[in-house]
Amino acid sequence: MDQINPSTDAVGSSMENMKTHFEVQFHISRAGESKTIEEYWTLSNHENTARMRLKLEPQLYPNTHENASKLRDNATNHYDAKEIAEFDSTIKNVVVRDFLANDENSQLEEDLRLTIEAQSQQDVTLEKLLISQECELITLMTKVKGRIEVNQTLFTFIDLSPPGEDGSKHDFRFSINKIREVHLRKYNLRRSALEIFLIDQTSYFLNFTTKTRNKIFSKILSLQPPNILYGSGRSPAELLKTSGLTQKWMNREISNFEYLMYLNTIAGRSYNDLSQYPVFPWILADYTSDILDLTDPKSFRDLSKPIGVVNPKNEAEVRSKYDSFEDPSGAIPKFHYGTHYSNSAGVLHYLLRVEPFTSLHIELQSGRFDVADRQFHSIPQTWKLLMDNPNDVKELIPEFFYFPEFLKNMNKFDLGHLQITKEKVDDVILPSWATTPEEFIAIHRRALESEYVSQNLHHWIDLIFGYKQKGPKAVEALNVFYYCSYEGAVDLDKITKPVEREAVEGTIVGGLILSTASSLKFCQLEFNSFSMPLYRVGCKGVSSFYNRTLSSKNFYCEVESCASRADQGPEGYSQTDYEGMINNFGQVPSQLMREPHPRRLTQEETAVKLLRGELKRPDLTQFLDKVVQYYCEISTPKDPIVYLSPPRSPPRSFLQLSPDMLVSISKSCILGCHSWMSYDKERGFLLEIDATTTNLKNRKRIFGPLHPSQAPHSQMFAISTDGKLLYAGGIWDNSLRVYNLHKGKSIASVTRHLDIITCLALDNCGSYLVTGSRDCTCIIWSIQASHVYGGSGIAGSSSANVTSNIPVHALTSQTNLQSVMQLNSQNSFSPKPLTTLYGHDGAISSVAIYTELDMVVSGSLDGTVNVYTIQDGQFVRTLKPIGCTEFCVQISYVTVSYHVSDALDELEINTCSKI
Repeated sequence: MDQINPSTDAVGSSMENMKTHFEVQFHISRAGESKTIEEYWTLSNHENTARMRLKLEPQLYPNTHENASKLRDNATNHYDAKEIAEFDSTIKNVVVRDFLANDENSQLEEDLRLTIEAQSQQDVTLEKLLISQECELITLMTKVKGRIEVNQTLFTFIDLSPPGEDGSKHDFRFSINKIREVHLRKYNLRRSALEIFLIDQTSYFLNFTTKTRNKIFSKILSLQPPNILYGSGRSPAELLKTSGLTQKWMNREISNFEYLMYLNTIAGRSYNDLSQYPVFPWILADYTSDILDLTDPKSFRDLSKPIGVVNPKNEAEVRSKYDSFEDPSGAIPKFHYGTHYSNSAGVLHYLLRVEPFTSLHIELQSGRFDVADRQFHSIPQTWKLLMDNPNDVKELIPEFFYFPEFLKNMNKFDLGHLQITKEKVDDVILPSWATTPEEFIAIHRRALESEYVSQNLHHWIDLIFGYKQKGPKAVEALNVFYYCSYEGAVDLDKITKPVEREAVEGTIVGGLILSTASSLKFCQLEFNSFSMPLYRVGCKGVSSFYNRTLSSKNFYCEVESCASRADQGPEGYSQTDYEGMINNFGQVPSQLMREPHPRRLTQEETAVKLLRGELKRPDLTQFLDKVVQYYCEISTPKDPIVYLSPPRSPPRSFLQLSPDMLVSISKSCILGCHSWMSYDKERGFLLEIDATTTNLKNRKRIFGPLHPSQAPHSQMFAISTDGKLLYAGGIWDNSLRVYNLHKGKSIASVTRHLDIITCLALDNCGSYLVTGSRDCTCIIWSIQASHVYGGSGIAGSSSANVTSNIPVHALTSQTNLQSVMQLNSQNSFSPKPLTTLYGHDGAISSVAIYTELDMVVSGSLDGTVNVYTIQDGQFVRTLKPIGCTEFCVQISYVTVSYHVSDALDELEINTCSKI
């Protein structure tokens, strides 16, 4: 059986698995609680560096959609009452920085905070506004009208639309320094949008007009955001060519999953727009065997053919449809498929069980769930319908390879019963070779990284992103879709009347063509297939058919009525009918290649290049049998090593490369910067030892000095992701020190804690640092080179207090405040404090941070482990290690990590405790 690459395949199982690990490894402290509280979950928009969305967040106001179930079953309830769960008022939006025992100190902190906020608001008001432009915020299937306002330091979006039913608005604000990438995007096939990625792994999709988009793009780049990794007007094809990603994939330096996600991102696919959602291929053809053999080519789908003709029996029908199609008006070119491999309806079909997609599904279904037989309830059945019906051409979404929760009905929605078997639809039925959703994801991901897929994936890339996407080669490959799904087919900006423009956008209804009478027969064929999810997308006649069972005769009349209305032109439909139609069909990605995509090297070919020294960054985990251990002496027994950094820091973006460096710190604080030798013909890979560590004259030492009571240990140090800076705690003056690794000199010092810093941790993105102290608090720091760091939203922008030198937490006296101020030596390298976290009764002994999940974890000598959020500093829960019944338990180590097991990574919090 093929084995998955443990180093490149970070398959997340999100917050549900984290919740499971909490329950297995810890007792949650809930004094006096006897009954079980049902929890409801929604998907967070946080991503990791591989663009996996791993986090599920609890819903404070869950909606079980009971009325949607009753309407599906023709019940009589006329409104959908939201169930508002009761919760402790001390938990709602509690920022634990306010937990102070002394009322006077609490008032001092509040006065300081209000003063800082008022000054910050004045600074923002007085600062010159550089950009003010109306636009639309795109969130899945919703367009939020608003306006962006940008000055030298802050980017603000103001929601101008009416408040939602719950009073929510989509306002947000972030610092210019948080911008990581800015990409030119299309929206509704027009080059009018921008997608902005931030260093905290969040993103925003903004739509402008085609005339203003490029001006806004240029103005944002003219601000020169200090942390931007990509911002260029290059075309997607040029960006792919210059990125070197294809060569890395060919040389097996990145995984198949990573490469596909990178291609999707470069080609304009986005989690923020369901009509342009990332697309992944069906890769398996065996969903019935008890054991899946990944060494047998018969287990896999033919990746050289579109999904509609993977079954050879369908080729003749698809070809005949193309050859016989004629539009009397001559406006519509021939096509093979009236549906699309990626559209809003297909995404909602797969993600039915996960909020917020459940609510969007119900909204498209006129306030009800679709009938159970048309829902995604079985993977084997879905594959069978794809093979039997050439008109259903849905490919997969990335979640099939890392997110087992979308296969579970965790929120216990009433999804109905199948008509024939009367079986209740609940969790998705899995193939025989998988017993749990986690096992399915693990095996499915292993299949994606298998040798067969590695050697054939380039054929599928040619169909979706490459030279077979359009033109004569697409016709030859039976890969032509309805013309309005291609960019440039219609110049929408030349259509001046809004109704007419929406009519052109709406010629596609949920993937079913309703534009001319000549396509009527084709429509009937599409509808009668019953193999794809059917949604209301503007056509009222079709909507009424979707929501009740009709005979074929009545169904034909419904479609004929819709088609006749379409033949009447824009006047046949109202503006409401056309609104959002194109979003429900989908769009072809930007074409990235006009030549055949090269294939990936086999493992044997890669091994040969490895031995020749022709690979710059080989993935050694694929050649573990060829790895040889070398022992390198970099210290002496009298001065042992207390800290070693990883040899390669993870990049914050697929467009960034990080250096290969190993940093060591000895017990006497001697600093060594060792580099990897790429290749030696006689001995292979070598570690080049820093010669200064043995030179008494030139050796680099960390001068603090450290507090006498604080012995150096590994948790007191961290290295920046660019390998240039060292962050150190344990200093006598309670400060956080920043050192230049090349020179070994202190370049910044910031004091915010009231006692010695005992531990610190850096996140994988290189964006945030968390420190723990003997003062029983933790502080989250921004470590970007900035003087102002905005909050994540307007409502939560109280984090603007980081623009001041005043500590976030309240001090005991004004004298202490002045003394702390005098100890600071601040500059552009100085970390900026964001939030102080309270909640421990003992000194902090270990900390961990994970930006992708918006999570900080701290362990204390009081024996507790606390979990917080990064953005709001909100306390989540307290954990206590299972099995520790002694009176005195101390947490000595805590980390948030991925646990690799059979290609399935499970998020867990590991601790070490001592009694």
